[in-house]
Amino acid sequence: MRNTLLSVCALILLAGSIEAQVVNVCYGAQDGLFIPDYTNCSNYYACVNQIGYLQTCPSGYSFDSKAQACNYATVVTCSTCPSPASGLQFIAVPNVCDKYVICAGGSAFMQTCMDGLEYNNETTQCDFSRNVKCNPPPASCPSSTSDVLTFVPNGGECTRYTICYKGTGYIQQCSSGLVFSPTQNACVLASSYTCPTSTSSTAASRNNSPFIRPALEEIELNPSAGCPAAGTKFLPHVRSCSKYIFCVNGKAALLTCASGLHFDRNAEACRPVKDANCQVA
Repeated sequence: MRNTLLSVCALILLAGSIEAQVVNVCYGAQDGLFIPDYTNCSNYYACVNQIGYLQTCPSGYSFDSKAQACNYATVVTCSTCPSPASGLQFIAVPNVCDKYVICAGGSAFMQTCMDGLEYNNETTQCDFSRNVKCNPPPASCPSSTSDVLTFVPNGGECTRYTICYKGTGYIQQCSSGLVFSPTQNACVLASSYTCPTSTSSTAASRNNSPFIRPALEEIELNPSAGCPAAGTKFLPHVRSCSKYIFCVNGKAALLTCASGLHFDRNAEACRPVKDANCQVA
């Protein structure tokens, strides 16, 4: 981990022009992770101490999020927001389970799920980790110089776990038919341990249909709160706690929280029902 951090720091010091990103896409991300710039195929952000630093690939190269490196532009599938003025697109952030991007009118808006929720790419919603198929990097390990090994569950993947040794994480994969049990610190038969983050449920079985990308249009808003003429804002729905409104430059789109979540007007995000502040007429 230390060598990785030093390598990233060296890269940043050698870069021609470096600037910290205004919206911190690296909050909660591990050191050494690279996150694409969804407005420019040649740019990406290097995460150091949970801060994103803008980097640019050489001419003729684009950032390859899967390879975590610059590659020939002709072979890279670029993750950028489309340019149409209407309609929304949702993009998962590679290797980060709690972030996603809303594309609207050619602009990218980075979002972070609250309360330990993770982004569900099947439904384009923040959701409970047990319903999300996300393969995060090794879990963060506490700083330590001890020779004692500790075991940490790895996000929403119950077949994966992380062994922590002196502050560095080493991801492990259980054999087929086994899941990781944090009480035994070992892989056990799936039949003998009920995994709290099982990904067996689907959007359909939870009565949570896959999301239909909405169009930006004028819709019914609370009379006391309308969309601002410029910028973005999330507003509560008039009559439903599970729905909310995403505003972009005076236009709005109707969005829906995942099953078991309500929109919190103060946090401007979907949260578990017990934690959400929702009041409807």
